[in-house]
Amino acid sequence: MTRFYIYLLWLVVGLNGLAYESWGRGSQCDEFYNSAKASPVVFQNAFETSRILGEYAGGLVVRNVFSQKSFIRDLFQLRPEEFYIDFGTGDGGALESIYGSGRDLDVEFKMRAQIMFSSLNLREQQGWTRLEHAEDALKDRLRGASDRDLEMMYRLAERPFQLKPNSVGITYKVRRVIPETDKMKLMKDRLFEDIPDEEIPRYKLASSFFGVFSYTKKVSDVLFKALSRAEPGARLYIYGMNFMVKDSLEKPSVPLETWLKKHATGIKIHTPTLPNRGVIMIERTSEALSMPVLKFLKQVGEHETPPKYIFLRTSDIHN
Repeated sequence: MTRFYIYLLWLVVGLNGLAYESWGRGSQCDEFYNSAKASPVVFQNAFETSRILGEYAGGLVVRNVFSQKSFIRDLFQLRPEEFYIDFGTGDGGALESIYGSGRDLDVEFKMRAQIMFSSLNLREQQGWTRLEHAEDALKDRLRGASDRDLEMMYRLAERPFQLKPNSVGITYKVRRVIPETDKMKLMKDRLFEDIPDEEIPRYKLASSFFGVFSYTKKVSDVLFKALSRAEPGARLYIYGMNFMVKDSLEKPSVPLETWLKKHATGIKIHTPTLPNRGVIMIERTSEALSMPVLKFLKQVGEHETPPKYIFLRTSDIHN
């Protein structure tokens, strides 16, 4: 199946109506904005909570000259007894797509474009005057995925239900009804930091697409907590993490992923050498996991989304 044919399907399928509204403020996040634990930058910046699986496929790709790590391929290869965790599933659209059908994927594309076009902020920022403009922008988000990746996404959707992997979506608040099954569960109404470790299944694959790892001011706590539930060989894809680290106040800051390569054990960091689109992949390599504790130091700039945070290394160790 070529990408052209997939796009053609998206364009000819009808819109069955909007199921939910979820662009920034005025969506699922009303209560989150009022929470004392919510980061001020989340309050200040609108953010999207209704991403579709195709956006994950297009964004969660670590591409190098001789290799390519692909979230959607890893998801496709999970066995029925294995777990995938979405650390920041928002309104659950991408998670729900796994258990639908190929036609559901087409309908969700149209719905997603309509949601994007309904955002006054987006229309003004992007200069959109027609729905087709939003559809074209959404297609651009999917172009990071290869034809093979997109074909795997459809094949996974069409797989018999009981042969699909287990999944857990972590979201603070969701205002639409998402039917849970024995295969798909939600952890909601709690911040990730407040969920006991033992409630989180051991997983083989996880993702954070502008999720838990994009806004936290406790980045080492959150990373260690998430990676401690990863099985050896598990992969965690992160899109949208804009964090820097200083080893001391006198030293220059370096990207968190660069710093982790030097100072964390039990994991391997994969970063792209071809167009860097803000994605990294962390692979759990052994049961022995440790990293220094990081303390939030400051935010650089007020309007970046996700926010640019600088952290300071401490003498304490997560292990």
